[in-house]
Amino acid sequence: NNFKAEKIDGKVFFSSEVYDKVPDMLFKLGLFYFCWTFIGASLIQEPERQKFEISLEPESLQLNRANIIPDEENDVLSLQKKFMCPSLKEGIFSIPFFIIFSSSFFLALYSFFLHINFKSYGLNKINDDHFVTIVGFLNGVGALTGRIFFGHALDKTTFNKLFLYLEIILAFLSATFSFVSDYSYLYALWIFAIASID
Repeated sequence: NNFKAEKIDGKVFFSSEVYDKVPDMLFKLGLFYFCWTFIGASLIQEPERQKFEISLEPESLQLNRANIIPDEENDVLSLQKKFMCPSLKEGIFSIPFFIIFSSSFFLALYSFFLHINFKSYGLNKINDDHFVTIVGFLNGVGALTGRIFFGHALDKTTFNKLFLYLEIILAFLSATFSFVSDYSYLYALWIFAIASID
């Protein structure tokens, strides 16, 4: 209902009516994420294990099976094993999966920290719950827009170059955020831009 927060002794407080609804809101939000994540995860299928034949020579120079000496046959078999799709268990316990999972976990903590503090910071600066909620929605739209736009941009340039540009822009937006956040529309624009780039 767009209740205003009250400042008492430098601290910001909401009425008990708002406060009592927070756990219910978090539960419903978690349930919403769980349902869509469950549906998405259910649609993932493990690919069939396939062997990829490796041709090391042009077709005209290939030896037939009878002319392959045992050492060469072992080399071909070891190459075939390297290019077989791993099972789900092998994939989960592999080093690349561990690196990707760890990186994603720490990136998620960063986003979690930002989202927890984003609302309280916005209410301290603007004190308009309705507007800050709309900006929260814009944050999600910005993240979607950024993924699409920079995904296409990545096709046109190298990862290192794009990453460097994005980090420079993100550093500028982060450094200037506290100066623009007193102005509601600049605050919204900065949140949208940061979400797009992040």
